[in-house]
Amino acid sequence: MKQAKDVGLGTVESNKVQFVTKSADGTKSTVSQEIFHSAPEPKKGKKIGGGQVLSKLAMNFNKCDGMRLEKFEADTDGTIKGSVAFTNASPGVNVSVGVASCPKEQGKGDEAKLQNCNSIFAQVEYKKDMIHSLTKVDFLKKSFNTNLMLGYENFLLGGNFDYDMKNKLKPSIVVGMNSGSNKLTVEMSDNMETFKFGAYVVPAKGIELGILSDVKMTGKDSAEAEWGTKLSGSVAACFALDDAGTSLTTTATTEQSLKTFNVGLAYSQMLRDWAKVTASGEVGIPNVNYVSFGMELELGCQ
Repeated sequence: MKQAKDVGLGTVESNKVQFVTKSADGTKSTVSQEIFHSAPEPKKGKKIGGGQVLSKLAMNFNKCDGMRLEKFEADTDGTIKGSVAFTNASPGVNVSVGVASCPKEQGKGDEAKLQNCNSIFAQVEYKKDMIHSLTKVDFLKKSFNTNLMLGYENFLLGGNFDYDMKNKLKPSIVVGMNSGSNKLTVEMSDNMETFKFGAYVVPAKGIELGILSDVKMTGKDSAEAEWGTKLSGSVAACFALDDAGTSLTTTATTEQSLKTFNVGLAYSQMLRDWAKVTASGEVGIPNVNYVSFGMELELGCQ
């Protein structure tokens, strides 16, 4: 989805339709098409410019023991991504390797996309009993990430370590707990100056609530009275309207201490036992020029 700029509420810069099919063995195929119109001219590292159509093909395969093609993605702007997995290489161990190649021309997509392109990675996951560990090495980005989680009864304790050539080592500590379907986690990093909160709550039957929040302490010197916080996060609530898969989801997201605030709404309904449709949209509250919407049709639902 792309946001509209310098236009009134109710108009969009682009629209996207996604068609999903799922076979009985778990193979999932996704074809999406996004149409851009009246887009601004491309700027270095910024959004796509000019009227154009972007199509994308993605395939995700079901898990099974042994070597398998895990994922394949390709789109018409020249981006190609793929990975091969070795599931259950040894008891509790899953290994995957993959590549991503994206066009180098500036203006072909947004800045975040360009920064996450061109990757060759290897990933090892270990999950058994009370231990869950995930380690990923990216040879082109020269980055390394590993995390280790220990679970006992209703408690979770773990750590996360990020390393790259620019930011060096970034350690963090994670603590959490769960009670039935309710879960709560807190991650602390940057010498106790950055906190990440996550919560998933089922307050009543048919209602799910998810909360994610980042809080970062800021300021140079307490004597200068410049200490404060930067807050960003999201809240999502899903309401089941019946027992046949019909649901309504509402979202609210904010960044930079309420400088941006967007609200969204999504409606999902099972048309048949094998067909599901979801319509969604999001608008900005302070910035009424931000509007996006989407439609997804999923066939072969299990």
